[in-house]
Amino acid sequence: MSKFFGSNKSSQTEILYRKLEPIWDTNIAPVLIEAFGKGTTLYLILYLESYSHELIMEVWDPKHVESKPSQVFKLSGITDNDINNFPKDRSKAKIMTLENWHD
Repeated sequence: MSKFFGSNKSSQTEILYRKLEPIWDTNIAPVLIEAFGKGTTLYLILYLESYSHELIMEVWDPKHVESKPSQVFKLSGITDNDINNFPKDRSKAKIMTLENWHD
């Protein structure tokens, strides 16, 4: 799964990797395949939900922004030290790429 994030190497992607690895094949990838199909590079942003300690992962297909809505996942169980690294304002979230994200 580490290859999914392309050249995005940071502590944030390491945190995300640890959180997503156990659930990727069963909970995340099937939703993305249904929404966007296989063989596409997707974009994602990560930010904190304003009223909880949940990390929001929003994923979309940059080639079909108007025709395919983004998929939003809420990730809980991340420590306070780790979530402090993520923006609370969605507009300040860094856009990352998901490459080769499916089998």
